[in-house]
Amino acid sequence: MSTLIDDGQNIHNELTETAIGTNPTHSQLAKDHDNHHFHEIAAKLAIHAVEKVGIEMNRFFKTGKYIIHPSDLVLNFFRHPKDSSWADDKIRHWAENNLNNVKRGESLHEVQHLHNESKRFLSKSIKELQSIQNKLNRLWNY
Repeated sequence: MSTLIDDGQNIHNELTETAIGTNPTHSQLAKDHDNHHFHEIAAKLAIHAVEKVGIEMNRFFKTGKYIIHPSDLVLNFFRHPKDSSWADDKIRHWAENNLNNVKRGESLHEVQHLHNESKRFLSKSIKELQSIQNKLNRLWNY
């Protein structure tokens, strides 16, 4: 499904010559494969939400009491990220420790990302080779 949405966005962009944007849809985020660069943080956030709701539901079922009513807690997790802050620190911490994956997420498509990374690598390699060549030329002309 996420592939179809992505394909549809690409066709829209080509036909209208206007970009929908680089922000993924909720469906795309929900269906990311486990090798996607944001899968790990998405899974961790989901585990956190399920754990918190489970703890509160268990407390409510056992005692009839709650710290936060389970339905209110669920609604807190089922908000658009821009309207919620519960995940901000977790995402920030993950991003600081996963700069490579964050960098991968800068590209609209993984292929584009790989292309950009290859260009950077080749550019750096060319500079290193030119530096070696210059050193060899200086030695040769010595």
